[in-house]
Amino acid sequence: MNLTIGCTRTPKPPLRYEFGACEPWRSSKEMKQIKYTFYGDLLGIGAAYKLGPSTAYEKLNAFYNETFATLDTFCDNPGNEVEMFSDSLFIKGDDAVTAIADIALVFSNLLRKGLLLRGAIVSGKLSFDTRLTKPNFTKRLPDDDTLARAAGLEKMQKGARFLVEPQLANELLSTVPDWQTHEGYLRSICSAVDDSLRRICPTPDSMSFEYLYYWSKDVKIGEYATRTKDLKAIMAMCDKASREHYGETIALLERSRHRHKTTMERLEQGGGHIR
Repeated sequence: MNLTIGCTRTPKPPLRYEFGACEPWRSSKEMKQIKYTFYGDLLGIGAAYKLGPSTAYEKLNAFYNETFATLDTFCDNPGNEVEMFSDSLFIKGDDAVTAIADIALVFSNLLRKGLLLRGAIVSGKLSFDTRLTKPNFTKRLPDDDTLARAAGLEKMQKGARFLVEPQLANELLSTVPDWQTHEGYLRSICSAVDDSLRRICPTPDSMSFEYLYYWSKDVKIGEYATRTKDLKAIMAMCDKASREHYGETIALLERSRHRHKTTMERLEQGGGHIR
């Protein structure tokens, strides 16, 4: 199944912080637009097909339905393009700053349904070389390495992870370069920028950056434990390869919970609050 959606929405106002002594809050609208490409795969489809075609179909059907529902408004923006093929998800557009939070919502919504998505976002908008073809002969030759970089980064980690290419992460964090490290984030935690940037941090192995997608304005601290408990219950019934994916997803949730909780505590101490 091949679904292509031409997707400008008016970006939702990002969650903002107010600080008595901090610099004025800066919205994503004031930041330079950065072209991007996202590539992701739904984990566990191979195992589902072993159980039967209908089992795999139902899993993929849930994947397609949830992704479409989550990105419905996102696709009102003609600058965003989404394509789903089998267990893969491709997204590209002109503004990574506003898109990254919407893509993160796909990860968290799927996780709530027990579906693990692993993906990566890189700078540059995927495009294809113009080729001689026929109406029933489709050619898609990428004209640069954008797709290769996204697919390669996606395969570097286990679990339901939203990876961010270092080059893109550095561009997104250009207004708060301290946030490129964990210690720098704590040092300048009161920096007043788009709240979504707080979710970008180095991976534990420092091979790239990741987006802590489960931390959102609607998630309470206690919800992390509930989601972790569900994942552990499934992990106990899986083989070694699958357990690794679940284990890394649980570790990602713990990092999300930790930064979420730390941020809330530090902002309260510093006089900031979520509006």
